[in-house]
Amino acid sequence: MLRRIARRIRRELLRRGLKVGMYYGDLSTWTDLTRDEYVDHLRFTIGGFLSPGNVEAFEYCLRNMPTTGAIVEIGSFLGLSTNIIAYAAHKYRCPNAFFTCDPWVFAGSEKPKAGYFSTATREYRDWVTRLYKMNLALFSSPFPPFTVEAFSDRFFELWNANAEVTDVLGRRVRLGGTISFAYVDGNHTYEVARQDFLNVDDYLIPGGFVFFDDSSDDAIYEGLQQLVAEVASKSNYKLILKTPNYCFQKT
Repeated sequence: MLRRIARRIRRELLRRGLKVGMYYGDLSTWTDLTRDEYVDHLRFTIGGFLSPGNVEAFEYCLRNMPTTGAIVEIGSFLGLSTNIIAYAAHKYRCPNAFFTCDPWVFAGSEKPKAGYFSTATREYRDWVTRLYKMNLALFSSPFPPFTVEAFSDRFFELWNANAEVTDVLGRRVRLGGTISFAYVDGNHTYEVARQDFLNVDDYLIPGGFVFFDDSSDDAIYEGLQQLVAEVASKSNYKLILKTPNYCFQKT
């Protein structure tokens, strides 16, 4: 009984959230990932911030992106979005390799919260990275995505050099090649997010997608709003989804 009530409440919240979303393109064959029980389990189990509309964008992009080129996530935190993307790629039989990067250096971490705790401590960072690795190894087994502990600029330097690196789970992997889908969820300042987009754009193939977290019209990050307006004005990018965060397809 409690489980049915919880599901009913969740579906109502999703329904209300969808009212602010706008969709572009053919969704007639869309299977609703937001009602997938495994995704529900991930959302209940793994910490992190992820709007319901993001899950819908992940599904649309993974089901419609080119089968050549990699999936790239910039910013992973505890691995909520990472594991959902990995699961969706498995569910829809995407052959694309999946790479993520995160330096686990937190914005505003130098400011203690009410004099009680600071995320600048090494203990906090170690706790976050340890949980991320555990979440990745458990929920995305047996094929967890490759995660490079690096700022996004450094990650793309390595990508451009086709460098062989060791990921956070101790696996050797070679970076580089084209990109089919990029989820940009790193530093939310205009300068950094713009550079992330430019880095992605260098490798994103026609038909590929780039999706910006926290870019909705009412988000507090004015830099991201400025950035998505610039992307929308480009002749080779088309607004595909607004859920309410912005997702573009390269033409």
